[in-house]
Amino acid sequence: MQLRSRRREPHKVEKPNQRKKAKHSLTVQQTSENDLESVAGSSASLDQKQCTQLQQQVKEYLFNKLYQIKLASWENQDFSSISKTIETLLRNPAPQGESVILIGPAGSGKKMLVEETVRKVQIDTSIQQLKVIRLHGAIHAQGERPMKETHFQLKQSLPDKKAKESISQDDLLEFTCTNSLTTYLFLLYDFEYFIREKNQSFIYRIFESLQRNTVRGVILATSQQHDIVDSLEKRIKSRFSHRIYYMPVLKDAGQLLTILESLLCIDCDAPSSIQAVKQEFNRHISESVRDTQWNHILEDFLRMTPNVSSFLSLAFYIITNLSLDACGVPHLDLDTIRHGSCLLRQSVGRMQMLKNLSVLEVGLLSSLCRLTCRSSEKNEKEHGSLKLVAFSFERIYQEYIMQEFTSDSTPVTSDSYKRPIAWKAFSRLLDLQLIRFQERSIEGRNAMELHPVILVISPDELSQVLKEHPYISIAMQRWDKSRKTL
Repeated sequence: MQLRSRRREPHKVEKPNQRKKAKHSLTVQQTSENDLESVAGSSASLDQKQCTQLQQQVKEYLFNKLYQIKLASWENQDFSSISKTIETLLRNPAPQGESVILIGPAGSGKKMLVEETVRKVQIDTSIQQLKVIRLHGAIHAQGERPMKETHFQLKQSLPDKKAKESISQDDLLEFTCTNSLTTYLFLLYDFEYFIREKNQSFIYRIFESLQRNTVRGVILATSQQHDIVDSLEKRIKSRFSHRIYYMPVLKDAGQLLTILESLLCIDCDAPSSIQAVKQEFNRHISESVRDTQWNHILEDFLRMTPNVSSFLSLAFYIITNLSLDACGVPHLDLDTIRHGSCLLRQSVGRMQMLKNLSVLEVGLLSSLCRLTCRSSEKNEKEHGSLKLVAFSFERIYQEYIMQEFTSDSTPVTSDSYKRPIAWKAFSRLLDLQLIRFQERSIEGRNAMELHPVILVISPDELSQVLKEHPYISIAMQRWDKSRKTL
């Protein structure tokens, strides 16, 4: 009788020294954390190793808190109202599709607000299924790329391989709409790239597919151009014209100071290793933030970079330079924070802000610059002095229409830039402090339209923007060249 020989698995044998080292490392880690909690809870001071460990844990917690920040929870009501509108549409969309467009400059928090709202809806179990198709205009909006990327993302959401192969290239949703409760969300970032394509065919095919299959769908677009809706064709423009939301510009330094204080404080959900220093840590943070110099730093910072991205970068810089002493008390050096604020302002700068302007906003700036240059030359000839001249919105808008739409080389498309759209662009230039009123205390739109404004930027800065902007009209280019030849 032959016995079968079993194949034995190789057995890993740990050496005695390795076991001792592993046990020793675990005991050291546990004792160090226990010692840190006990010492931090008492009035005794920490040694250098414990202080470094506590500082590292506090910074890691604050960085995670900053990463998970939600714009809808800020005190600014505009963020929360926009988020609630998007959430309502995703929960109860119309059978033939809904459409929303968010407009704001780069760094204003468009994508951040959209993504956090989508995550909130996806977590909710009451919604059966939400399929998200994300398309970025700078990458996908060219030729057949948006169609191919849409098909690819829809195929990935299908569990059956045969269904993936049977998706038609003509209809976006023909084989995917098996469940009537499924909601399709098309996120079109950098929407201005999609409308440059011929006949804006891709956007039209999305609406056509939603209508043909009678499925629940939402098209959510983001753009930096205030006049983006007027560049759409009639069949698409009617879909977006009733839901246009403009991202708010950060203005109130006191409000941002409150948000910054909440970001720097330790909450109740913090790890147990830093809960012991929570009360003392938060007290010192609140006392230091109440200093009036913090308000001045934020006010100077917002003059150049009034957007969400820059503010979060400043908060990240503050947390990076946070230090703790031997008693676990935080220290924030105002000179270091002021230096970081200057670095961030230089990295963004006024030129970057000017490059992010829409064609209409650049046109209004150039119109004001033309009026200012002509008046300055006239005053110099007649009176021999350069007098600062200001002009109202009505005069600037007339100059813009006359220059842009009466030129032989420019097609007459004045309907694309009607007065309400121009006023929104003008208001944003005021918010960005690229123009300002002569008088400080002005309230009400009628008063703002009649009171004259002054150009804050120099003609050379505007000339550089006209040179680098890809969609500047021929009339503006000619004026810039003629100005340089004088």
